[in-house]
Amino acid sequence: MQTNRRRTSSPTGHIHCTVSSSQWLLIILAVLCSIPTVTAVATPFSMRTASRSKTTSNSQVEDNSDSHHKQVNLETQREQDQNKNNLPLVSDKDRQAFAEDGYLVIRGLFSPQEIDAMTAAADALVELVHKRTGQFTFSVIEKNVVYGDLPQPASEPPQTRAERLAAQQARDMIVQTFRQVALHSKLPHICAQLMELDPQTQCLRLLRDVFLAKDVSTDTTCDWHVDDQTFWPESFVSTASQQSSRNQDGINVWLALDDYSAQHGGSMIVSKGSHRAEWRHDAYQAIGQDRTQDGGMTKDDVLDLISAITENSKSKKQKRAKVATCSLQEINPRIRAKAEANKVELDLQKGDCLIATRLLFHRTAQVTKEGVQYYRDQSGCNSKDGNPKPHLHRYSLRYVPGTARLPRGDDGDTTMADLAAQWKSDNAGRTLDEISQLDHPAWYPQTWPQLERHLHHKLNRLASHQVVQAKAHAKASFEDLMAQVAALQQESSTTATDNGKNNSSM
Repeated sequence: MQTNRRRTSSPTGHIHCTVSSSQWLLIILAVLCSIPTVTAVATPFSMRTASRSKTTSNSQVEDNSDSHHKQVNLETQREQDQNKNNLPLVSDKDRQAFAEDGYLVIRGLFSPQEIDAMTAAADALVELVHKRTGQFTFSVIEKNVVYGDLPQPASEPPQTRAERLAAQQARDMIVQTFRQVALHSKLPHICAQLMELDPQTQCLRLLRDVFLAKDVSTDTTCDWHVDDQTFWPESFVSTASQQSSRNQDGINVWLALDDYSAQHGGSMIVSKGSHRAEWRHDAYQAIGQDRTQDGGMTKDDVLDLISAITENSKSKKQKRAKVATCSLQEINPRIRAKAEANKVELDLQKGDCLIATRLLFHRTAQVTKEGVQYYRDQSGCNSKDGNPKPHLHRYSLRYVPGTARLPRGDDGDTTMADLAAQWKSDNAGRTLDEISQLDHPAWYPQTWPQLERHLHHKLNRLASHQVVQAKAHAKASFEDLMAQVAALQQESSTTATDNGKNNSSM
């Protein structure tokens, strides 16, 4: 059955997609179930600010090698991590540029060996997802990789002891590699310095990590947006209205695990300075972020959204949707033009990090027709040989102060809540520091000024107990939601049929 492709609000953060309604339902299922002068720094890494940017005429431009095969002992690295805290990783000039532009690009942060480890882990994780689904899906979205809760294959033939051991080692490699990046790299310390956190009174926590891979041949894009609560589960008022510094809204790190070419598409486009632009509040309201940031994205919001994308008269219905993350073009073209005027399309190489404030407007660039072949050649994939089409991989990390607060939701509805609130509804509305103290410290790991003690063990325990039960609760909520979605689709189909009959009889 063919369906019209529509630009929709997708709960997939950086992969908010222009997809058909049936594909959108698959996506929501996946959701639920410079630094210019630092050469004097005594570190094993060199860093420099991005200079490879493609801009329009209206735009301004801007060690642990081979450790992925071993079980990383997080506790033995505590002293090393604490020493990093004193390193001047960002300069005053960097902080000023970040505050004004809303983003920085850092290159050379990771060694070639670390990049190789991340590449191997990314390939292995995509393979796990393919085994679970039984096919090469158009996108891969895996949240909370640091928990260690990786996808299980839908079905597997009997395995020998050696095969089971190899599979477990592969899973351990994936988890430890991404934990190393999220918890032990310099990224948390860079983010804390850009946010100007006080190590005596504040801490930095990992709100969410997300691994994403997109098939380059799909026309999945998302117009100008800031991430909605399905990918940034935080109440907006917990930061912007309560913190002393605008920089403390939170930071999104977008780590490229492939080379992204601005010429060929697929990369990230940012609207420079949009986090402080006068038009930003109108844009929040247009796409529904004023609602989801202050309160919570409820079941009714999702049903309203799905109703919008299944409605034949989409342009009118979409404007009535409460949350329309990727639909700024349809809802308010005038505001979209303002975001577009300051766009910067980035060339990113494998290992580069785009560090952006949580409230910077951004969008994904569609891969061009020539780009599909370009990326296929780069990856060595050949569709004529029956090989899967290449994916572009990235790893996204969302760091926030411990005072960030989970959305409360309307009337206690936690249908779209983060796993911590699915596990215990009392966590909705709490700060991440409060959840750490009153529930479990591993839900949102403290990454700065020092790591939580015994964090590796706590993350594993969380994945084997609380996360399992939270997912069971989320699954039950999702099944109820899908029953209502089916009813909406049936109603829409019936209406369309009746309208067709009436038109033919006129």
